[in-house]
Amino acid sequence: MAKVKLELSKKNTAEKTALGNKVDTNMSGNQYFESPNPTLDTLKTATANMAAASDDVEAARKIVQVKLSILYQQESIFDGIMTQMGAYVDNVSNGDEAIILSAGMDVQKEKSPSTLPDKITSVNATAGNNAGEIFLSWDKSSKAKSYAVEIAVSAPVLEWKHAQITTRSKAELGGLQTGTAYQIRVTAVGSAGQGPWSDPVLKVAP
Repeated sequence: MAKVKLELSKKNTAEKTALGNKVDTNMSGNQYFESPNPTLDTLKTATANMAAASDDVEAARKIVQVKLSILYQQESIFDGIMTQMGAYVDNVSNGDEAIILSAGMDVQKEKSPSTLPDKITSVNATAGNNAGEIFLSWDKSSKAKSYAVEIAVSAPVLEWKHAQITTRSKAELGGLQTGTAYQIRVTAVGSAGQGPWSDPVLKVAP
């Protein structure tokens, strides 16, 4: 005996919307279903409301992505300015802990001799929100104070160029040539110096 197969738990919103519209169309005027329960109007309303809610979520997601991009840019600017301010306080204080504390900054604890940061092994490159944008992310290095990013057009001979310095374990590269394949690498920079470059990742600019 045949039974209805829905498998709603396996369908995404778009697939459910398509199913709702298909059932409404096929059952309207169908001689076999004179009094649907629930009514087709109820199904049509539920389908439309679900689709509208999905559209709202997608619009909100795009807004959040733009806002996050702006936040990362502003945090990068702040981090650069604060790093410069820290260097200024270091110079003025000449190692006097009280002077450093009076500036509202913390004092570093004495550390054993530092070693170079380990090689970054987790670089992930994805398409950005706009044409010519690539987003990067990688696992944090406990010994890193900042990270340097280099990029090169994928060719027989790679000509690496500086792309960005960031204190976060992520970066946004813009102004790239759409459709061009790029090799990208990252290195961690710590108090003892720069660690080894990561293995390059290949990504085509959207």
